[in-house]
Amino acid sequence: MPGVTDSALLEREELRATAVRALRDARQGGGGLLVIEGPAGIGKSSLLADLRGAAGAGQQVRSARASELEGGFAFGVVRQLLEGAARDAALAERAFEGPAAAARECFSDVTSEHSEGFALLHALYWMVLNLAEVAPLVLVVDDLHWCDGSSLRFLAYLARRLEGTDVLLAVGTRPITPDNPEAQLLGSFLDDPAAAHLYPQALSREASQALLAAQFGRPVHPTFAAACFEATSGNPLMLRQLARSLEADGTAPSAANAAEIRRTAHRALSRTILARIGRCSARAIELARTVAVMQPSGVQEAMAMLPALAPDAFSSAWRELAQADVLRADEPQFVHALVRDAVYFDLPVPTREEMHLEAARALEGIGAPIERIASQLGLAPRRGDAWVASTARSAGEAALRRGAPDAAALHLRRALAEPIDDAERTPVLTMLADALTSIDAAAAIEVYGELEARLADDPDALVRAKLGLGQVLALTDRWTEASRVMREVQAELPSDAADLIATLEANRAMMAVFGADDPEIFERMAAYHELPEEPLPGEQLRAGMASLLWACQRGSAEECATLASRSLREDPAFLRDNLLAAVGPLYVLGLADRAEGLELWQRALDYARERGSLLLHLGVTVWLGITQHRRGDLTAAIPGLLEWETNSPQWGAGRGALMFGGASLTLAYLDAGDPERAREVSDRGFLDDGPPLQRTFATIAWWYARSWLLVAESRFEEALAATETLAAQSAWLGTPIGFDWHLPQAIALARLDRRDEAIAAAHAGVGRAERWGAPGATGPAYRIRGEVLGPAEGLPDLDRAITVLEGSSARLQLVRSLLLRGTFRRHQGDVTGARADLERTFELANQCGSPGLAERARAELAASGVRRVAVDAFGPDALTPSERRVADLAAEGRTNRQIAQELFVTPKTVEVHLSAAYRKLGIDGRRELASALVPA
Repeated sequence: MPGVTDSALLEREELRATAVRALRDARQGGGGLLVIEGPAGIGKSSLLADLRGAAGAGQQVRSARASELEGGFAFGVVRQLLEGAARDAALAERAFEGPAAAARECFSDVTSEHSEGFALLHALYWMVLNLAEVAPLVLVVDDLHWCDGSSLRFLAYLARRLEGTDVLLAVGTRPITPDNPEAQLLGSFLDDPAAAHLYPQALSREASQALLAAQFGRPVHPTFAAACFEATSGNPLMLRQLARSLEADGTAPSAANAAEIRRTAHRALSRTILARIGRCSARAIELARTVAVMQPSGVQEAMAMLPALAPDAFSSAWRELAQADVLRADEPQFVHALVRDAVYFDLPVPTREEMHLEAARALEGIGAPIERIASQLGLAPRRGDAWVASTARSAGEAALRRGAPDAAALHLRRALAEPIDDAERTPVLTMLADALTSIDAAAAIEVYGELEARLADDPDALVRAKLGLGQVLALTDRWTEASRVMREVQAELPSDAADLIATLEANRAMMAVFGADDPEIFERMAAYHELPEEPLPGEQLRAGMASLLWACQRGSAEECATLASRSLREDPAFLRDNLLAAVGPLYVLGLADRAEGLELWQRALDYARERGSLLLHLGVTVWLGITQHRRGDLTAAIPGLLEWETNSPQWGAGRGALMFGGASLTLAYLDAGDPERAREVSDRGFLDDGPPLQRTFATIAWWYARSWLLVAESRFEEALAATETLAAQSAWLGTPIGFDWHLPQAIALARLDRRDEAIAAAHAGVGRAERWGAPGATGPAYRIRGEVLGPAEGLPDLDRAITVLEGSSARLQLVRSLLLRGTFRRHQGDVTGARADLERTFELANQCGSPGLAERARAELAASGVRRVAVDAFGPDALTPSERRVADLAAEGRTNRQIAQELFVTPKTVEVHLSAAYRKLGIDGRRELASALVPA
C-alpha cells in the first residue's frame, strides 16, 4: 500500500522525469525555465516539493510562495527567494559582487534613492548568477499567479537570460484569468518558447482509489472510490481533503457509504475543511483564522497578532492544525491556498476587515517592513484613519523608490481611499500618476484628469501635469488627444516662455508624424530650418523635429543631417525627458549615414542603463537596434529589437509603437535570411487589433516591411497590392525617406513580367533617392533598377550602387549589391569577376550576421566552381562590431563574466560572440586573441 507522500504524486511519473532532467541539465550549464501549470489542487505544489527534494548534491535550492496579500509588497517573492543569501554574512559578499551591488536596495527596509526598473532587474540578475557560481541554483516559485508585479518582472527578465547558466527557475501557476492584474506579463512570461511546460491532469479512477486507500490506511471499496472520484473529478487535493473529513466523521470507505457520498457531493470543499477545523480546540480555530488573515506569516508575525496566546499554547494549536492537515508542520502556513480560502472567506466581511487592521498594527509593533503593513491596510475598513492614510502613503513612496510602480499604485490608492487632508491629496495624486504611467496608461490618464482640476491655481504644476498627460496619451496611440493637450498648454503660456513653447512644438511635431491631426504644426516647422548661434534647449529640440519633417518633404541628406546634428545636445541625459521628440534628429542622422547617430544612441543607452529607467532603456534600445540594422550589424540589432518587442507591452506601448518596432524587426529578419521569423512577427495582428491606424509613421513602416516580406515569399500580386497601400499611406507625409514604395513595387512588377511598369517604378525610386543623396538610399535604388533591367542592361547600375556604397555605413546594402552583381556576372560568363564579388559577399554577409545572404553567396560560388564551408576564418575584418567589441575586451584579459557585466549582456551571449570570433580568426582560444586581432 503506498504511503501518503507517494500517493501525492500518483500518475506523475513522466512529469517527474521531465523535472529531474531539468535539474540535471541545470547542473551542467543547461539552465532554463520549468513551468507547472494547472487548476487549484491538481498537484503543482507536490511536484515542486518533489523537485526540491530531487535536487542533487551541491545544488542549492531557494523557494518562495506568492500570496494574494503580497501584491503590495515590492519584490516580495524576490525577497523570499534571495533574502537568505542577502542576510548570510558569509554569502552576501559573494552575492553582491560587481553589478549585483545595486541589488542590496531590494533587501533593505529603508530606501533612500530612487531605484528604477532596469538597474534593479539587472543587479538582481547578476546576484542570481553570482549565487550560481557558488553552486548550481534552483529557484522554485509556487502560486506564481499571485506574484507581485515587481517580482514577476524580474522573473520574466531572468527567464529570458538563463541559457548557458547553472540556474533552473521552476514555477507553479494556475491558468491565467482575465481579471489577473498581471495577466499580460504572466502571459508573455509563460509563453516563453524556451520554457518546458508540465500540465498535471486529474487522477484516473484507479489512481483515485489508490490515493484514498493511502489516506484511510486500508482498502477502499471500488463503489465508494467511484463516488469520491465523481464528487471531486479526480482532483488530488479535493480527494485528500474529502477523505480526511470522512475519516474524521468516522465514515468507513465501504460500498454502503457510497450513497452518502453521492448525496452530499454538492457540498463545497470549503465545508468539509471547515467541518474538520470545527472539531479542533478554540485556540486552534483562532490560530487558523489569524494565519488566514496574516498569510503569508511566520511564527513571530502570527504570535504578534495573538498576544494572549502563550508560546506553549501557540505551539500546541499549531501542532493540532498540522495533524488535521490544515497547516504545514514546518511553518505556520496553510497546506494549500484552497484550505486558506475556506477559512478566510468563512469570516464575515466586517470581522475580516477588523482583523486586517489588527494585523497591520501587530506588524508595525514587531517592526515589519512598511509595505507588509500597508498590504494589510488594503483590506482594512475605510473610516478616515489618519494612521492608515499616512502608512499607505509612506509605503507607496517606498515602493516607488524600490522601482515597483505597481505596488506603489496599490498603496497610494489606499491612501486616497481615506478622506485625507485636501492639501495632502494633490501630492499623493502626483505620485500615483507617476507610478501609473509605467503600468496602466488608462488609469494614469484618469488621475491626470483629477490633477488638472486641482491645479488650476498653480500654473507651473499644471503645465507639468499636462505634459505628463500628453506623454501617456502619445504612448497609447491617442496622438490627437496628446497634441490637443500640448496645444492647450501652449495657449496658456506667456509669450516670454519661448523655450517651453519650442519644446511643446517639437512634441506636437512628433505626435503629428505618428498620427495627430495637427496640420498647422507641419507648416510651422518649415520656419525652423535654421538655429540661432546659442539656441535654448527647446529650440534645439524643435529644430531636430524640423529636420525630420524636412527630410520627408524633399530636403537633402546634407542639409537635413546638418540641422539634425546641430540640434542635438552633447549630454545624453537630454533624452530623459525628451525621448519622444529627440528621436527625430537621431533618426535623420541614421538615414543620412552619419556616424554620430550611432554614437549618440550608444551613449544614450549607456545613460539609460546608468539611470536605471526601464522606459528610457527600451525606448533607446529599439531606435539603436534600427540604427545598427541600417549599419549592417544584425548580431546586435536583432537582440535589441527583440528586447523591445518582449518588454514594451509592460509599460503600455500603444499599437503604433508596437507596429513600428515590429516592422523594424521584420526587415531585420529578412536581411538575416530568415523569412519564417519575419512572417511570424508580421502576423502579430497589428492591423486587426483595434480601429485602422491612418496617417501615421508606424503604418508606413509596417506596410513597407510587409511589401518586402511578400516579395521574399514570392507572393508578387499581394506585394504589389501592399505597395499601393503603402503609397496611399505615405501621401500625407510627402516622401518619407527609408520607406520608398517604388522599390518593392518595381521588384514585384518585374516578377509579374510587367517590365515597362517595373522600369518606371525603379526610375522613380532612383530619382527620389538621388534627391536625398545618402549612400544608404541611392545604393539600394541603383541596385533595384539594375535588378529590374536584368544582366544584359543592369550591370552599370550595380557598378554605380557598389561605388556609392563602398566605404559607407550601409554594409548590408553593399552585400546585396555585390551578391546581385556576382550573380549577373556569372550568368554573363564572367566567372572571374563573379567569384570576386561572391567571395566578398560571403565574407561581408558573415561579418554582418546574415547567414541567409552568406548561404546564397555560397550557393552561387558553388555554381561557379568554388566550394565554401558554411563558416570560414577571414581574419579581424570578418568580425561583426559586436564580436569585435567582445574579442577586444577578452584580449585585454577580461573574463566572460566581466565582459557580460560591462556590455550589459548575458554570459551566454559573450560565449557565442567569442566562439564566432575564434572560428573567424582561426584560433583555439584567448591566449591567441591579441595577436590574431592585429591585421596581417
